[in-house]
Amino acid sequence: MNMHSKVPPPFRPIQYLGNKTRLLDDIAAAVASVIGPEAPVADLFSGTGVVGRRLAARNPVIAVDVQAYSEVIGRAMLQTSRIDLDGFNLDAFLARADEVETALTCMFAPLIKEEERALASLHSGNPLPISMLIERGSALSAELDSAEYLRFRSILGKLLTAKRAENDPVATLAFGGVYFSFRQSITLDSLHCAAASERSPLRDVLIATMLGVASELVNTVGKQFAQPMRLLDRQGVPKPLLMERTLRDRSLDGRQLFIELFDRWRSTLPAEVRPSRMVRQDVETFLEADGDWQAAYADPPYTIDHYSRFYHVLETLVRRDRPTFARMRKNGVPTVMRGLYRDDRFQSDYCIPSRAPAAFERLVEGVARRGAPLVLSYSGHVDSAQRSRTLPLETLIAIARSSFRSVEVTEPHFEGHRKFNASNRNVTTERQSERLIICRS
Repeated sequence: MNMHSKVPPPFRPIQYLGNKTRLLDDIAAAVASVIGPEAPVADLFSGTGVVGRRLAARNPVIAVDVQAYSEVIGRAMLQTSRIDLDGFNLDAFLARADEVETALTCMFAPLIKEEERALASLHSGNPLPISMLIERGSALSAELDSAEYLRFRSILGKLLTAKRAENDPVATLAFGGVYFSFRQSITLDSLHCAAASERSPLRDVLIATMLGVASELVNTVGKQFAQPMRLLDRQGVPKPLLMERTLRDRSLDGRQLFIELFDRWRSTLPAEVRPSRMVRQDVETFLEADGDWQAAYADPPYTIDHYSRFYHVLETLVRRDRPTFARMRKNGVPTVMRGLYRDDRFQSDYCIPSRAPAAFERLVEGVARRGAPLVLSYSGHVDSAQRSRTLPLETLIAIARSSFRSVEVTEPHFEGHRKFNASNRNVTTERQSERLIICRS
């Protein structure tokens, strides 16, 4: 292998809050300042593997994340080279997906027609039918004794009560009509079905591409999965801009998007890869058990927002189960939350103000205990317009200094994360809002 790997072009596999695409050079330089080439580096809280792939141009990388979708994307980003796609016939793959799509389209035809009528009403200025579908469209969220369940039961027959099959149409049952149109969710299910029969690591790239398609298709304000679109305000007044966006989003062609995104994947894969690996595990467990690394980069959550709330749909699309949805009490009655969050979604201590200090202490101590250097990403914002930080930057620096001999704080030249879109949460792209905390033993 050529040990002087070319730096890969930046590539974002999905739309992701807090992505580090614009900070890659700064992060890579910080890691290079604490560890030599070819020494294994742990990429903790690896997310979509964007940083890990950049670091892998110089060092073998062990990427760590607790989420299943991150595991698939991480393997595709770190362990796949162009040679792994040699001989792949995209047309034959799409033909297999089309066969599945045709069968599912017949199965869900009544719901597709119902949605098409609702979209026609929306086009004429009436958002009520599509709004009702968004609120009640998930077959898996329907109560057994509800009118919605009986409606789905009459359409889908034994599918809802049968034992889950290997090629279960999870996207359509769980999220069709809510986050995606029924046709779009059928496309996602069909693509996954066709990908599942491929060998690894090609399979990982195909499923990661499908997740990218879901990220582009999703009908939400910020292209994440925290909340479905709400087309009426609290007074029941339609929101014209969101009505327009709903028509646009639900007209997107998932199959064509897959072709475009797969071509992007193929064009950005390296010619060869270092022996990197992806570990699906809680970071603290990893630090206690895995010693095959000599430095660590960490990008932990630092606001009160759990990332699992924004990407739970992708988690389900990878796990292919039929999740139980979380509930809240509404007018005294337990009700499925409109975000359709998984009841078992991961809740990070880093996002809970009362638990965050101890979590950061365990992280810092876990790296320091091995005598390894740590590069830590954190935001320096304290402005009230930004989301609340669970730990002040000064406190985090003090925690780092209690375990490391040297702690240096640097300001990258540019930072431009994706941010929330609600007016009380969103700010324009800020310069120098991110900090890199470089810790040496």
